[in-house]
Amino acid sequence: MSHFHLRCDNLTVCYQSRPAVHHVTADLPCGAFVGVVGPNGAGKSTLLHGILGWLPWTSGSVLINGEPVTRCLRRLTFLPQRKTQDVDFPVTVEMVVEQGRFQNRGLFAGFTADDRTAIDAAIAEMGLQGLRDRPLSQLSGGQQQRAFIARALATGADVLLLDEPLTGLDEPTCRDLLRRLAAWAAKDRLVIAVIHDLSAVTTWCTHALLLNRDLIACGPVAEVMSEPNLAKTYGRLAMAMTADSAAGSAKEVSA
Repeated sequence: MSHFHLRCDNLTVCYQSRPAVHHVTADLPCGAFVGVVGPNGAGKSTLLHGILGWLPWTSGSVLINGEPVTRCLRRLTFLPQRKTQDVDFPVTVEMVVEQGRFQNRGLFAGFTADDRTAIDAAIAEMGLQGLRDRPLSQLSGGQQQRAFIARALATGADVLLLDEPLTGLDEPTCRDLLRRLAAWAAKDRLVIAVIHDLSAVTTWCTHALLLNRDLIACGPVAEVMSEPNLAKTYGRLAMAMTADSAAGSAKEVSA
């Protein structure tokens, strides 16, 4: 797979006709796992939707290797928040993952050998081989999330955007999912995920993008996740280290 990067250049994104993310310039390289960090209402989901072109821009551009993103949308795939997913529809895990190929084949066309290879690879990367015939409604929340991510991976895209993929999952499930996403990104691909757990960002992500409508900082985690940057990001909220701060864990408390 060729080396590439995604660049937001002076990007301002509107939500309900009002600018919600202001003048963001950031380079996100392939092979990176990027945690998008900021308080509620900071524009994190809006930024993802703006990158996809689903919300209007009032300034700037999004480029992949210098090419306008509108010309290479098939390189991107998106997973919304899990609460928006219908888990009661009577489908198996394999049928969910197969949906990722519809944009390539259409709703009623038969699957090719390449489609089957992509579906099998996505199921394997999310560790769902033993569950592929299980109804989605019978899975745990973490298993369902892995099935939805596998559907996104089956598209063949090399940029994966996720909106709060860890919400509602217990710690072991989060850790497993983060490990799988990090491994997927490491294969010269790019994961951009809204993540509220700062310790998860510092432990698993290679890069962080700190946002509070304006860009605070973007780059490697070790450079970006500093106390001054976090203080700027969260405004009146201060970052207080917990008892296990030596392990890089943090929580938000009122100043």
